[in-house]
Order: sequence, then structure tokens, then C-alpha cells
Amino acid sequence: MGKSMLLGAVGIGLVVACTVGGLSAADTAKVRWTDLGTRVRVIGSLGVPLGQIVKINGTVVPDECRKRKADLGKTLIEVSQVNGSPLPKKTVVEAAFLVAKQDLPSPGSPITCIGYETGGYHGVPPGTFDHVPPMTAEGFHFAVRFVILKTMRP
Repeated sequence: MGKSMLLGAVGIGLVVACTVGGLSAADTAKVRWTDLGTRVRVIGSLGVPLGQIVKINGTVVPDECRKRKADLGKTLIEVSQVNGSPLPKKTVVEAAFLVAKQDLPSPGSPITCIGYETGGYHGVPPGTFDHVPPMTAEGFHFAVRFVILKTMRP
């Protein structure tokens, strides 16, 4: 399996969808969820495997710069470096604290954190509203977030 694969767990099985070239369902592979972290490593938005502890440098995203209303109130960080290496392009990650929320710099200010990316499926899969009344919901998708272990002075 190539490194350009983005993986995600779904129930007992795992569907692997290639993020390059927009492959069809016929071009996807199935991987057992038990292979995650052993035979298969999921690479997150920061270019490192999910669960790998890294140091990130970036900027706390102000509310007025958020592109989706659903992101209001969330901690978003525009990451420019991972472990001292610049990213090819700045990447915005949703961040959450593992333990008690620590003070963050003010929006628009630089931030340095130690933590890791984690991921999972969110939203509702196709066919959900055949069984329950319709409601506002995101479509079924795999999403990552950055778990902050500690913040540091940049």
C-alpha cells in the first residue's frame, strides 16, 4: 500500500481511500481495523503518523478568519512547522487539550505546542435518514485533530 493513502476506521472493517487522483470505489482497498497502528500507519494532515508526538509552531486562528460557522468556538491553529521543519503549505488543525485546558495566546498570536494528531469518523453515513427523521448533520467523513499535551513559549 502506497504512502499516499489516507486511512480510516469504519466499524469492523477499514476502507482505504486514496487522496490522490480521486479514485472510485472500485479502486479502494479494504483493511481490517486491527491492522491500524501495526501493519498500517495513518498519516495525518501534518505529514506524520497519527499518534506520533511532535512539536508544532503556528498561529492561533482568530474567529473572524474562520471559514466555517461550525468552527466558531473551536481552537484552530494554522501550523507552519512540525519538529522545526516548515510544512509545504500552512495547515489549519482543530486542537483540543488532553487534560485541563491551558491558556492559549491571544488569537493571531504565535503558538508552540507539543502533542499529536488523532483521527476518526464523524458525521452520518449515507442511508441514515432512511431510519431516523432528517436533521442538520455533517456527512460521514474521516477527520483529524491535534491533541495538545502542553503549550510552550514560541
